[in-house]
Amino acid sequence: MKKIVSLLCLMLACVFVVAGCGGGQPTATSAPSESAAPAESTESADIGALSVMEPQVWKIGGSGAPTNSSCYAQDVFAELIAKNSNGLITVEVYPNGQLGDDKTLISQVQMGSVTGSDCNTSLLSSLDPAFMVMDLPYMTTSSQELYDIIHGGFGDYLNEKLDSAAGLYANSWIIKASRVIYNIDKPINTPDDLKGMKLRIMENPVMARSLEALGAIPVPMPASERVMAMQTGVVQGCENSPAIIWQEKDYEVVKYISLTNHFTTPNVTLMSTNTLKALPDDIQKIVLDTGREAGDIACQYDREVTDKSIVELENAGLEINEISNIQLFVDAVKPVIDEYSPQIGDETLKIFNDIKAEVTK
Repeated sequence: MKKIVSLLCLMLACVFVVAGCGGGQPTATSAPSESAAPAESTESADIGALSVMEPQVWKIGGSGAPTNSSCYAQDVFAELIAKNSNGLITVEVYPNGQLGDDKTLISQVQMGSVTGSDCNTSLLSSLDPAFMVMDLPYMTTSSQELYDIIHGGFGDYLNEKLDSAAGLYANSWIIKASRVIYNIDKPINTPDDLKGMKLRIMENPVMARSLEALGAIPVPMPASERVMAMQTGVVQGCENSPAIIWQEKDYEVVKYISLTNHFTTPNVTLMSTNTLKALPDDIQKIVLDTGREAGDIACQYDREVTDKSIVELENAGLEINEISNIQLFVDAVKPVIDEYSPQIGDETLKIFNDIKAEVTK
């Protein structure tokens, strides 16, 4: 059944409204129409007199649970866009895979049968190899650093690639906590502890090679199947962010969480560039501004939920394992970075590393 977000979500949004994950002032992102380039905040937008447009009802889907920060971003967007568009746009949010799995949703957005979808950027590398840089292990040291890189210009670069390859646009960037390994058998302290361990991963070749380099046996499968796979012994563990482990109750079937922090991959809310370009310029600008604002709010939400989840997981009896020598893991995956760098391309890697150097000065 469709979920229309409640007033509570907007109240929470107001509480969490901060500039980005760590408090920096938001900067403008690129837009499908130059004349509709977004301002720094929807609060400054003049929404008193908008272009004449027939009211629209948009459907946005995702595979995550309603408590997932990606779904939260959609909820916040739905509340804010109704206000910012003076009621011209109503958004219905469909979580829990109600409209299909991630790959199906991407296709539906391209066809126009669904207006928007949440997905992890790991699924976008099949559309353009530039997105593989997000899949490489240990490319950033924190979610805040990745946020700064994305909004320092790299998100604009990727959106140009995405539009050219698939006619899509990432309207919100949700930078989640780094991914960790959780399993049934034992804590992970070194790559040797992963040898022969079957781990569910997303369906992504770079991630698969990375886990292989660490000694694990990656088993790609949809997110909806991971808990059953652990319960039935198909896999011994998974990798995901701490908030997902708590919110989606994965902790009920595992004993150990090891803070490997091996991937920091963002989620995005995808829209069709055709949908955006069909809007009057002032409405398009509001949609872009509101998407950025919703993503920023969700980033802060994810950080707070991650901190809370770690505490709750410990209280639930799980062993939270800090890694004393993370360099062993970093060294083990260096061949993967070398292997995929030619596919990603020198231009993409240079842009990424130049922006990284700039934001980490």
